[in-house]
Amino acid sequence: MTKKKYFLYAFYSVMLVLSNNLVNGMEAGNQLTHLLDNPLEKIHEGRIVKNNFISTEFSTIFEHTGNDQPATVREKFYSKIALYTALHPFFLLNECPHQNIEKSECQLSRQNIPDPKSLFESKLSIAMTQKIGANPNRTINYVGFCTKGCFSDFIVIAQTLRQHPGAQLNIHLIDECYSGYAGPKKEFCNTHEIKSNNFSDPSEFNQFIQQYMRWAMGKTADLIDPSEILKSFLPKEALFKQFLQGLQNNFPNAQVRLFAYQSWRIYLDDIAKNNLDYADVIAASDTSTENRRWYSMLCLQTLKHNPHLYNGLLDLRDDRPELVSISLEKLNDDSTPIEANGKIHGYINGEFIGSPVNIEQDESNTCINQ
Repeated sequence: MTKKKYFLYAFYSVMLVLSNNLVNGMEAGNQLTHLLDNPLEKIHEGRIVKNNFISTEFSTIFEHTGNDQPATVREKFYSKIALYTALHPFFLLNECPHQNIEKSECQLSRQNIPDPKSLFESKLSIAMTQKIGANPNRTINYVGFCTKGCFSDFIVIAQTLRQHPGAQLNIHLIDECYSGYAGPKKEFCNTHEIKSNNFSDPSEFNQFIQQYMRWAMGKTADLIDPSEILKSFLPKEALFKQFLQGLQNNFPNAQVRLFAYQSWRIYLDDIAKNNLDYADVIAASDTSTENRRWYSMLCLQTLKHNPHLYNGLLDLRDDRPELVSISLEKLNDDSTPIEANGKIHGYINGEFIGSPVNIEQDESNTCINQ
């Protein structure tokens, strides 16, 4: 496809999305309603908008920075994000991180098998709603494990807030691919929390990026173009801001805090150090074999502190979708024991996670193929 033809295709695709939104009179609340009612359609529309943003804006922002300060580049980046957000307020959210979805990458994506994912999200939102109903004055903690593009987690939280628009929620998102954002944010800002007004002072952001570069590059930091750091940091920051602002704009009476981590161990350490409550609900889907082990360890460690935890992992068993739950008690005759630290025994319904694993075996935490 020639550059001219590609531009025309992208232009007409984006205009189609815009015209559909205008015809339907979609303001913020209506956009959310359409997202919840037609998630697959909105994912497709969002991918069109995002691909157009990347193809027409991304290189211009980061390859022609000249002597611009990082805060100036960030301002340019968000001015473009704002234009595309007007077309689709959730265009950065996605189930899979890749443009061309292979079944091996996201086997349980809505594009491949839509019904199980929607049923899974409904089950999670019901669990959240029940937790809020039973504890109306307490902050409820949700953890999304290996969350990819955060789309499914956003659906769960939005469905929950529809039922309880004034709820108090802490949302913790964990994925190894957040390391380029969550690591330096914790290192130099001493927090994993994302706020809408983060780095509102341009000088604060400039200083942050300089610290980030020295931390990442060592003595060669002054020779590195900061745009390389910004290309990694800003898209993740924008993803989280879109997630948070989408909830705040549609549920202004809710009290929502958002946190991002690069591993489950760092998450557990952080909530312990900051005296935050352990999870009430933990969710994951489409994880690698390795990450099923880390998911089970996360659940077992949480169950020690909160025996009322609800957890659900949507995965495949014999090529069929299955909801997996981790518990400290035997739930049925099929349950497979898991040993952690030689002290706790947990159980998985079914056998496909299977063999006992020790929480001290391996310090790694990776989200393979994500």
